[in-house]
Amino acid sequence: MSAKDLPKGGVNRGVVIPLIFSCPKQCDCQSSKLKRWYHKPCGQPAFISEYGDIFCKYHLTSCYGYFIKDAKFQCNVAKKNNSWYSYKSMPEILMALSFALKAVELNVQEGVNSQQFTINILDQLRKRWYS
Repeated sequence: MSAKDLPKGGVNRGVVIPLIFSCPKQCDCQSSKLKRWYHKPCGQPAFISEYGDIFCKYHLTSCYGYFIKDAKFQCNVAKKNNSWYSYKSMPEILMALSFALKAVELNVQEGVNSQQFTINILDQLRKRWYS
C-alpha cells in the first residue's frame, strides 16, 4: 500500500510518507538498519504525515492516529523480550525522520514534496513536542 491509497480525512492530511526508519537507540537490537514499521494496534503498514501523526489505512474506522512523540516501536528482537521503545528526544526523532525522507527520495515516490514535508514536520515538532 502506498500513501496515495490511504483514505483521506482525519490525520491523513498534507504530505504523507511510509514510516521507514531505524529502531530507537535504546532498542535491544542496536541496529541502525532502516525498517518498515507497522501500526501497533492493527499490524498494517504505518505512515507519517507532515504534521507528525502516525496512522494506517484504518485510521478513519477501527484505528487511530497518534503523534510521533507518543509512538512505541518494537522490532523482532525487542518482540522476543516483549519490549517497546520510543524516541526520547527531538534530536533523535529528527535523525530518524531524515532517514525516512532519504528512503522516500531513493524510491522516488511520485507526488511527494519532501521539502514541504520537512518544513512542516519541523514546525509541528517544535509546536507539539512539549505540549
